[in-house]
Amino acid sequence: MKRIATHILMIVAAGILSIGCASNHLNEVKLPREFHFKVAVNPCTKAVQEDDILMHPADVPFGVWSLEEGGSIYLDNEKVICAGEDNWVPLVNRIWDADVDEMSFLAYSPYGRACYDKERGICIQSYDIEEDYDLMYSHPLLHQKKDSSQEIIHISLDRALALVKLRVRVAVPDYVRIVVKNVCIDGIMGKGDFHSLPEPEWNNLSDGRSICFFEGHEELSGDIMLACEDLYMLPQASDLKINLLCDIGSGEYVLRDQVLSQDFYVSWKPGRISSYIVKIDGNLDIAVDKDKE
Repeated sequence: MKRIATHILMIVAAGILSIGCASNHLNEVKLPREFHFKVAVNPCTKAVQEDDILMHPADVPFGVWSLEEGGSIYLDNEKVICAGEDNWVPLVNRIWDADVDEMSFLAYSPYGRACYDKERGICIQSYDIEEDYDLMYSHPLLHQKKDSSQEIIHISLDRALALVKLRVRVAVPDYVRIVVKNVCIDGIMGKGDFHSLPEPEWNNLSDGRSICFFEGHEELSGDIMLACEDLYMLPQASDLKINLLCDIGSGEYVLRDQVLSQDFYVSWKPGRISSYIVKIDGNLDIAVDKDKE
C-alpha cells in the first residue's frame, strides 16, 4: 500500500513540475538593455598608452550607428562619451528595445566628422590635413545579440590616415659641416574623401602642397641623425619631391641656404606607418630610402 501511495505522489509531483516549467517558458519576457561600449584602438594612432593598453582619449567623443537585422538604422550617429573606467555610453540615454534581438554596429572618431552610407560605410567628406586630428573608423561589428552574456559592446577603431616618419643622416668627410634648417616634401595631396567599405580608401585627392617636417637649426655629423616630426598624411600613391634647406661649410667658408632635392615615390596606406631615411652623401646628393612600414 505504501509503495502504491509513493508512486502516486511521484506522478503528481512530476506533473506539477512539468506544469511549472511550461508556465515559466510561456511567461518568459524579453527585457531591454542599456548600451555600454568598450573601445580598443589600433596601436598606430595618437592614443595614450597606459599599461600596454591603448586607450581612446577620454575627452574625445565618438559616433556610432547601429542597424537592425533588416538594415533599419537604430542608433543614428549617436554621440558616445566616456563615463569613466573605460565605460562609454550614449550622451542621451538610449535603450536596446526588448523586441530587437540583434544589431550590427559601426563607429568613428572624432564625433561629428563622418556620415554613414549603406554601401560605403563610414564616409568622411573633404577632409583637410590642416584639421590635425586623428581620424578613426571601425569595421562592421556584425550580429551582436541583445541577450548575450557579454553586456559590453567591444568597438575596435583603426586609423584612416597614414603616419609618415623622416630621419636625416649624413655621410660626408669630417671637414664638411652641414646644418639642416628645414625639411619639406612638395606635392603632398592635402584634401580628400574617405569611405570604409568595402575596403578603406581615399579618393578625390586634391590641393597638392608643401609640408615641412622640420624647421630649426641642426648640425649633423656621421653619428648624429635628425629625427623630424612624425606627421599624419592622407594615404596616397604619387611622386613627390623632398627638399632640404642647408648651410654647408668647410673651414671658414659657408654656403648658406643651399637646397638639396630629390624626387621619390610614395605609397601611403590607411592605418600604416611609412618611415624613410634621407641620406646626404659626400657629393651633396641625397637619397631617400624606405626604412620600414
